[in-house]
This record gives sequence, C-alpha cells and structure tokens, in this order.
Amino acid sequence: MKKKVYIDFGVGAFYGHVKKNSIEGYYTIVIDKRISEPDNLAYEENKHFVDKRIIGDWINDYDIPKADIWSNISTFEHIPVNMIDKSIIGMIKKIKKDSEGHIWINLTDHSGGFEHYNPKSYGKEAGSPDKFKYINTIKSDEWKNIFAKYFDFTYEEKYLDNIKEYPSRAIFNNVRLKK
Repeated sequence: MKKKVYIDFGVGAFYGHVKKNSIEGYYTIVIDKRISEPDNLAYEENKHFVDKRIIGDWINDYDIPKADIWSNISTFEHIPVNMIDKSIIGMIKKIKKDSEGHIWINLTDHSGGFEHYNPKSYGKEAGSPDKFKYINTIKSDEWKNIFAKYFDFTYEEKYLDNIKEYPSRAIFNNVRLKK
C-alpha cells in the first residue's frame, strides 16, 4: 500500500482522529469490538472518512496493512485485567515497528467520580447492579508499568477540577514500540 495507514483501536463514537488523518491522506481503519446505537450513528455521519471498518476484537488477526500512526482512546479501562496484555499484543501485531501512537485512558467511573475504586460500590450503583462491571480498577501508576513493558512514551495525568485524589485521565503520547 502506497498510502500511509492510520488505525483507531476502539473508535466508538469519536471520529475526530479518523477525520483528521483521512483529510491528511491516510488510509483509515477503525476496529471496534462492540457497536452501540450512538456508535452506529457516529459511523454513518463519518463513514466517508473510513476506508475499512472492522467489528471485532483487535486481539484477532485481520488482513489489514500495518499502521504508521494509531490511537486508542478510552478503551483500555473497559478491558478485563486478565486480557490487558493480550490486547496490547493484538495492537502490536497491527502496527509498524517504527509507528507512533497515543493511548488515553479515562480513569473515572464514567459518572464524574471514582466510585469504581470503592469495593463496596463496585458493581452496585443505584438501580444498575453491574454499572461499573465494564470498568476495571487499574490506577495510573499501574498503567504506566503495564505499558512500559511494551512501549516508550511520554506520560501526563489530568485531574478533575473538583477531585484531586485520583487522576481522571492517563495520557500516553509519542507511544513507540520498545527497541
């Protein structure tokens, strides 16, 4: 393939990076494990920016070109702890050795706080017995250690204005495979 390749691992409903890279001339691939109604609506609005869409887990092998650049935004917090390394290896199989990407992790409970870190609250939120089941409880320092096994990167933490106890986002930029 003559075009450079961009892969979004878990685009969901956020097509900002796909759009940007498509406009810049990249062949764009999106891989999503699950598709919700908002995800489908976002895809319909942005499908002209997508060259290939895969509904499936990026752990699986697909006949696609390897990425020159890539992103993974707000997906790793939804992966069970025992599948994190397999998921990273699945991504690595789809990127070039000299590629660069970014991984951004939302460390909140996705409701504006950190109740998923409280064992008494985990999975027991008002009216929804499994509200936090899809969010793992890995904290920022643990994420740094996990990704450091595979990648070199720059790292930054962001905090909510009203809660300073835990970072709300772990931001891994300039992510490259370890040499």
